Amino acid sequence: FLVHTRRRLTLRVAWFGWALERQGIHPRKYFFPLTSHTACLAGRFKGGTPVAISLAERILTLPLFAGLEEEEVLRVCRTVEKAL
Repeated sequence: FLVHTRRRLTLRVAWFGWALERQGIHPRKYFFPLTSHTACLAGRFKGGTPVAISLAERILTLPLFAGLEEEEVLRVCRTVEKAL
């Protein structure tokens, strides 16, 4: 589950992440670290990776794993609704 914003991770998005954390829901950056920023690939992409960098600044990932129970999904959804 992804939360995508039009802008970089602004104060509002940071607050959104904090509101989820307060409820025991731990969002994370989706593209972190960027593959293109790892030591083995640094400098291999002429012109950098501006699209990946832009997305990395604007996406948070909600809990996502195989054992996530339906009740937990509903709790995350309710928390997201309240936080927005």
